Amino acid sequence: KSSNDSTVGVTLDSTGTTGTEDKSLTSQKGDIVISADKNNTVKTRAVGGSVGIVSAVGINAQASDSGSAAVQVRGNRYTFSGEAVGFSAVNRPEAVVWAGSASVGMDAFQATVGTATVDAKAIMDIDGDNTFKANDVAFAAQVGEDGKTVADTTVIGVGLGGVYSGAVNKAAAATDT
Repeated sequence: KSSNDSTVGVTLDSTGTTGTEDKSLTSQKGDIVISADKNNTVKTRAVGGSVGIVSAVGINAQASDSGSAAVQVRGNRYTFSGEAVGFSAVNRPEAVVWAGSASVGMDAFQATVGTATVDAKAIMDIDGDNTFKANDVAFAAQVGEDGKTVADTTVIGVGLGGVYSGAVNKAAAATDT
């Protein structure tokens, strides 16, 4: 089993400060870009086999990603000034499982299970009473990329028996983003 639940993030936090002063982030001739970008792959590969008069093998392989990318502005009275002001939280997770097993004997049984799960998040959380002074202001939160699989499972299993044989194979891939 392999998993990832890490968080990549940028947080501006003034909730513990006192007073009424403004907090300014200014670019005189350019852009202000605040970005959290997470890109990772979690892979699990499992192989098993058995040979005997009576043989059995079982494989259970799992890969999961429940991590997040987050941009947060906590508190208020921030001023963001520039030609353009942009905030982005992008999370590109991928969970990949490959599992295989074989059992050979007079009585042979095998079971192979592979599960890939992605439950990743992209968080954009900006508190109120902040000021944005720019020609362009953009906020973006995204999970995944166009055309890219974020959960993928391949399962291969063989049971060869001279008298009895049994094989159970299950592949599951799920995303909840």
